[in-house]
Amino acid sequence: MKSKQSFEYGIFESPLLRNSDDLFIHAEEENQKTATRFIKNLFVTSLLLFASYNLFLNEYSLAILETITAVMMLGTWRLVASDKIKIGTFTTLCMSLLIVLVSFTLLSGGVDHTGYIWVFTVPLLAVLFQGIRGFFWIAAFLLINITALLWMGMHDIQLPYSLPVLIQALLSFLLSTMLAYSFEFLRIRYQVSEEFGLNRFKVLIENSSDVTSIIDSLTTILFVSPTFERLTGYTSEEVSGTKAIMLVHPDDRIEVITAIGKAYLDPDSNPVTVRHRYQCKDGSWIHAETIGRFITGNKGQRYAILNSRDISEHVKFEEHHRHNQKMQSLGTLIGGIAHNINNILSAVVGNAFLLKSVVQSSESGALRVENIERLSMRASDMISQLLSYAHEHPVQMQNISLQEVCQQSAEFVRGIIPANIHVHISLGELKLPIQGDASLIHQVLVHLFTNARDALTHTKNPEIRFELSNVALDQDFCKLHKVSHAHLWALISISDNGQGIAPENLNRIFDPFFTTKDVDQGDGLGLSMVQGTVKTHGGIITVNSSEDEGSTFNIYLPIKDYKTEEDLPSLSVAGLNLAEHSGLVLIVDDSEELLEVLEMSLLSLGYQVLKAHNGLEAISLFKDHSNDIGLVLMDIIMPQMSGVESAQEIRAINPNIQIIFLTGYDESDLSMYDLAHDASILHKPIDIRKLDNEIAYVLNQDDSNAKKK
Repeated sequence: MKSKQSFEYGIFESPLLRNSDDLFIHAEEENQKTATRFIKNLFVTSLLLFASYNLFLNEYSLAILETITAVMMLGTWRLVASDKIKIGTFTTLCMSLLIVLVSFTLLSGGVDHTGYIWVFTVPLLAVLFQGIRGFFWIAAFLLINITALLWMGMHDIQLPYSLPVLIQALLSFLLSTMLAYSFEFLRIRYQVSEEFGLNRFKVLIENSSDVTSIIDSLTTILFVSPTFERLTGYTSEEVSGTKAIMLVHPDDRIEVITAIGKAYLDPDSNPVTVRHRYQCKDGSWIHAETIGRFITGNKGQRYAILNSRDISEHVKFEEHHRHNQKMQSLGTLIGGIAHNINNILSAVVGNAFLLKSVVQSSESGALRVENIERLSMRASDMISQLLSYAHEHPVQMQNISLQEVCQQSAEFVRGIIPANIHVHISLGELKLPIQGDASLIHQVLVHLFTNARDALTHTKNPEIRFELSNVALDQDFCKLHKVSHAHLWALISISDNGQGIAPENLNRIFDPFFTTKDVDQGDGLGLSMVQGTVKTHGGIITVNSSEDEGSTFNIYLPIKDYKTEEDLPSLSVAGLNLAEHSGLVLIVDDSEELLEVLEMSLLSLGYQVLKAHNGLEAISLFKDHSNDIGLVLMDIIMPQMSGVESAQEIRAINPNIQIIFLTGYDESDLSMYDLAHDASILHKPIDIRKLDNEIAYVLNQDDSNAKKK
């Protein structure tokens, strides 16, 4: 069934969506220009011919008026052609000129008192130019001329016609009006109802989850199914008669027009499929996949039958999948860079260790060496945080100090917060021991800092507050969030004075895949994952926000009761107090600098050392000294042969040999190397104290096992 909107406008002025001027200010009018140009040329030519004829008959006033009308139409059309005015303005001017010209002809009598004959042209041209809006032009014409005739009669001005002639003119006018609108009504009814027989498929179309639509070759919408309103918010009355291409995203229009052209030129081929975005009434966009083909009607008209499916969720999933792949690639790149940097840091830390014995007599020199060690390990921690941020890894719950984790995160985010944003940090002095994964908590804090930074883009005097404290929760709050009221809680609060969160989005921010950012602007960790991480730690996350007033995210984590703070692992580098040892150690690494530093460090501790630059060389050396080597320090990832493969060959020679693996990679990058679950692994940069303790532990364990045997 054709909607009212479709026949309310004439064939030379198809309107855009009503009440959506702001949405379609730059509407496409090229399809209307061709038809209007034809009418303009015909009209102007006729006017000039009549003007010449009237000039020949000495009807100067009428000839001048016709000439002026023709010139004004030509001048206005030049403005249309240069896109300075719209087609609608041109057709309105044409109707105004037509009414003036025909009214003058009627009231003046025209040529030999035949002016009344031309009144029948007004209804026909009004409907042709304006559709059903032509009724107002018809009424205006009728009112103007009746008023003028009555005024002439009241002032004893002789009328150019007798009363029967005027009645005849009125009847001709009314008959012309009825014929014009009957034709328009029948044209639309036949075009939609009869040509396509849409009523036969009414039940199927109205209950389908897909949108069925019909457009002509110029993309004018002739019909849309009710599903279109459910998806976009536009009713069929609002879009019928408009250009479908104007609803398509500007970036997709060329692809859509190309697909329409392909279907039009080859109607016998398979249906054409195209993906594009449709604009909804609220300004948002939905992704659609449209398939269709052109058919030919009984009168030779060409129409496209289209079926469009909403694939927004599918596209969103694909975009997140691509984003995850990009993050995985980024993680691989970071892993490779981290490996090289950790090798360098290992050499720096090792040289600092060796330098200590040289500068022991100088207090300031020893202090500077300790600073080198501390800064190197701090750089290593930052690399580990980057790796944990780029990779997903199993949750590793440990006893940690939340205050130290927050302190390290605060230092890390200084590199991602612009200097114009003032960051207030208040972490207190309490260690606040918790059971948690430091890397995951770091990820949560970095993501919240990134969100706060983005919310401050257009804020004057931007500020972020980062606070840590301990709180006791009241019973109502605990009951609401279904947590225990028995113990103290640590409270992490991150707030900003930015744009805030819209009320309609506040309840959705923790939903999976919900974001107000573009995919390319995301950081790989949505708020839904933040909430999941907090819940994994037995915690609670809440948000308070108002538009233009900023946002505050509060994270509550349960504090654990440890006997002493010594139970907490220290995240800093302690001083070294090492005893001398003995034994032959085989060191295998492809970094010459690291080999040299490890050799000198172990020699200074009393060990004997053999060096190998790759796995093949290590196997050869081990064959020659298998009875003397007590321990192997093996890099995992090396050229020619990996450390795991080399270790298998070495253990084939001596199954009881102790091997400690060294790596500069994150553990998630080592999954392909099939390491035993109980393998000893030290991460670069290598803390010489930890290395010495690990060697001593392994060798002592080996001695204990030998005595038992």
